[in-house]
Amino acid sequence: MILFLDSFDHYDTLTDKWSVNLTGLIDLTGTKSRTGIGCCSSFPFGPTLNFAAQNDLILGTAFNPTGLSNDIMGVKSGTTRQVRVHAQADGSISILRGNDPFPITLGTTPAGVLQVNVYTYIECKISAFSAAATVTLNLNGQTILTLNGVDTNPDGTGTATGFYLEGPGGGNF
Repeated sequence: MILFLDSFDHYDTLTDKWSVNLTGLIDLTGTKSRTGIGCCSSFPFGPTLNFAAQNDLILGTAFNPTGLSNDIMGVKSGTTRQVRVHAQADGSISILRGNDPFPITLGTTPAGVLQVNVYTYIECKISAFSAAATVTLNLNGQTILTLNGVDTNPDGTGTATGFYLEGPGGGNF
């Protein structure tokens, strides 16, 4: 079941489709987008989509960072970040759980998988929000990280109720 798809091509106010927006903007100039004319730029906080509780999810986005070292996207339950896809300064991607300032690192890719000013399609599959979940990270259709038996349920609800986008140093989706 698909919960949500967005191209950012046909509207200019994020809260027309997203539940909450902190500092994200829609850019319709066609100069920052990947395929259409629109993209979402986050500075660094973008939009959040709230939805009915889900016990597993696949998240995906095309991402073009203008800097590295911040969350790219993630899911949360209430205010707890269940699973976070996080860009590191060396271009690696870490899968984290929990809130700042002390999130837990579940796993990290090799360095250099992300590059500044280059679009990468990122997909993260979370098998369950549990103490023994599997998380699979794909970049441009290739699996680059699989984590088995990891705890993706820091708040104990067993679900996620929100999807968010962020952007290291300001990023484009």
